[in-house]
Amino acid sequence: MSSDRLYHHLFKTAFGYVGVVFTGNRGGLKRIFLPMDTRQAAEVLVRPLSTAAPSLPEPIEILCQGVRDYFAAEAVDFDWGLLDLRPLSRLERGVLRAVFGVGYGQTQTYGNIAEQIGRPKAYRFVGTTLANNPFPVVVPCHRIIRADGTLGGFGGGIPLKKRMLDIEKEGRRP
Repeated sequence: MSSDRLYHHLFKTAFGYVGVVFTGNRGGLKRIFLPMDTRQAAEVLVRPLSTAAPSLPEPIEILCQGVRDYFAAEAVDFDWGLLDLRPLSRLERGVLRAVFGVGYGQTQTYGNIAEQIGRPKAYRFVGTTLANNPFPVVVPCHRIIRADGTLGGFGGGIPLKKRMLDIEKEGRRP
């Protein structure tokens, strides 16, 4: 596998088919796609970005198993160092890092995250950054809600966000 080439891998979880896109040998995660009902639907998302991986680097195998475990209602600790953050601005990275720290079964508001990055009025920026989060599940943007307690937006749709929060309430913790 070429280290600069993009590859993808599709796998089944309890919620559907997930796709990951990563760089060759290093296994740097470029993108993860939320579960789709069918393998074909997931392929439509990953195929234009990459080619099918002939094999998986160990960090990607571990990540995929972690995503499977997550959707089986188990708390998972993901590896921040696996994420390829190069396309993101410093401030976007700060948002994702703050959200990465929101623990399993917990929620925070867009405003809380804005305060954590030192920009208390940037809650809309936080929302926009999370709407474009290339690493959902790993960077748990589903755990970020509105100040009034409503769920707010989510790339996978509000029903999926609610379902993910519900499994965390009921799920096993390490």
